[in-house]
Amino acid sequence: MMCALIIFPIVGVRGIYADSIHVNCLKNMKKEISPALLEKYLNGACDPEEEAFILAWYDSFEEKSGLLEELPHASQQQVKQQMMNRIRSRITDSRRSRGRRIRIFAYAAAAAVLLLGIVRFAGLYQVSPPGIETIRVQAPLMVTNLTKSIRYLSLPDGSSVWLSPGSRLEYDSAFTQREISMSGEAFFDVSPDPDRPFVIYSSETVTRVLGTSFRIRAHDNAPATEVTVATGKVSVETRRKNGSPGITLLPNQQAVYLKETKELKKTENRQAELRIWQKASLSFDNASMREVMAALNKHFGVKVRTADPGLNDYLLKADFTDQNLPAILEMLEKSLNISYEIDDENILLKLQ
Repeated sequence: MMCALIIFPIVGVRGIYADSIHVNCLKNMKKEISPALLEKYLNGACDPEEEAFILAWYDSFEEKSGLLEELPHASQQQVKQQMMNRIRSRITDSRRSRGRRIRIFAYAAAAAVLLLGIVRFAGLYQVSPPGIETIRVQAPLMVTNLTKSIRYLSLPDGSSVWLSPGSRLEYDSAFTQREISMSGEAFFDVSPDPDRPFVIYSSETVTRVLGTSFRIRAHDNAPATEVTVATGKVSVETRRKNGSPGITLLPNQQAVYLKETKELKKTENRQAELRIWQKASLSFDNASMREVMAALNKHFGVKVRTADPGLNDYLLKADFTDQNLPAILEMLEKSLNISYEIDDENILLKLQ
């Protein structure tokens, strides 16, 4: 069930305070989304309840895309752009005047996943300031992460990908075969579909899954390709006709393909390998960013620090429920107007 979670942060000097005050489930709302209601939204004539309802619906519009298709193409694009502009307008630098209130809309599935001020549409997640290119998409959908941060991508089948800096994915826009070619590093959370296995091709290996979460490291210039499983079951084989036989991986197991010897082998994975992808629930009540960074370091086994000493004194009141580290960092980026760079376990936060 899709719900709209409304969060009211009170932004003060060096502080952001987020209190969850109300949850409205779409199932219980009387109004229905219609082309007429969308046109009303475009004209700025919606009341607060209607606007909140539309914004909540928007996060799940892939399942309701027929409604958008009833509008003229220009209106479809206007709806998408206006929704992005409305949500972005609610993201305010936390260093602005004391007492100013803003409303940040986030959306949740059953696990109440928070996505603060980040808009998903057409399967792509764009979190950059205007004019700065972060994700490059080319036909037939070649997606490259041009940033120094991990970026989120939602695939047409509902699967999720966290793409590491400098990494690339390529797939057909229709995605009917659920096949992807990749270079670099990515963490996949694959939606189950028994009739359509999910297949990832790297330069040397083929990974097949039905529904699971796992990480692939397949850098072109690296001596080995690695596939590490977090949940579910994965099969890995080489792309060579007479190569090593395929292997099956279970959670906390890893396949390593050595390019020099053309050998594919299975090893037990150290739990720390996937630590940043393990979901956690962390709560902060007027905690300084110094305390927040210390908690992230302890829980995820990383080294978060800031390039701006003033950021240490920012105050944060927030609940991160069932989130991995990259998701938490995305929320901090948008709510505090910061950016981050990641290099292995080293993470550097910067004020924008």
